[in-house]
Amino acid sequence: YTFASMTRQLTESELSNVGNKRTYGLIPADSFGTTVRRTIDNRLFLRNVYSYATNFKTTKQDVLRARTQQQVAFDRRWPGLSSIGFEASWGGLLTLAQNGGMVFGELAHDVYGAAFCNG
Repeated sequence: YTFASMTRQLTESELSNVGNKRTYGLIPADSFGTTVRRTIDNRLFLRNVYSYATNFKTTKQDVLRARTQQQVAFDRRWPGLSSIGFEASWGGLLTLAQNGGMVFGELAHDVYGAAFCNG
């Protein structure tokens, strides 16, 4: 299971702390590394906590624990933004393929799936 958190939209003054690119995405070389994105609507997205989910289930407490760990990482990376916190946090399954391949496609009308993204 992997967890992510996202900030609210950043103000113009806060944006000066995150670089001059309008949007960006940093993905890990390792499947269990950190993903960081700046979205088109000026939010920061962080994914860097992993956990084994017994029977493919997690609890709200699991999400809150991951959020706390992500806040520590966020504060280290952007100390000038540490007071803004996260607007949303969530978790989902992380699938891995031994051959590094991936699957993406339309499963039904306007329903798409992606699997084995390996990070």
